[in-house]
Amino acid sequence: MEEDKRQLQNQTGEPRPSVLVGDGKAVVAIVLGAVFLLTAVLLALLLKLAVPLAQQLIAEWNRPAPVSTEQAAFRNELEAEAGGQAWAPLVPESPDVAVAAVPAGSPGGWVTNDDYPAAARRADIEGIVGFTLSIGPDGRVSGCRVDSSSGHQVLDDATCALLTERARFHPARDSNGQPVTGHWDSRFRWMLER
Repeated sequence: MEEDKRQLQNQTGEPRPSVLVGDGKAVVAIVLGAVFLLTAVLLALLLKLAVPLAQQLIAEWNRPAPVSTEQAAFRNELEAEAGGQAWAPLVPESPDVAVAAVPAGSPGGWVTNDDYPAAARRADIEGIVGFTLSIGPDGRVSGCRVDSSSGHQVLDDATCALLTERARFHPARDSNGQPVTGHWDSRFRWMLER
């Protein structure tokens, strides 16, 4: 022990400063540095493990559920009833529309729950379809676009097909008062009566 004390003294006879002796600030700094380094290493390891796990979970979440034979047959029935896209695509609006197209009569009668597709009714499918219609200079629907899907193709298809067939408008007009192609957008809620 005496020998240790002698080694700590410098040539003047005073004890040499030591990291382990004194006010302890150096010790605290070393301990904090070690804790910080250890935390950084542990965080890096955790991230290295967590990222692939998160990617795997996301892939599992996005994987389509297995489809049974009954589900596949029902899906085919819905698609057959919808008959694919039975309407024209949206026609560009005239660049000089001064007055917008306005429904002729009440839009509420264009599509009703009496028009509910049978397969959708059996499947208890409901939804809201947001759409935009192209209105020709003659006031008839010349195109339809689903802006927000109901989540069910059969309801989206039925909405555009029925509106294309039934909706009538006072056409949009340009600055000279001449009828031009315009657009009109709205939403329809398919809701089963309970």
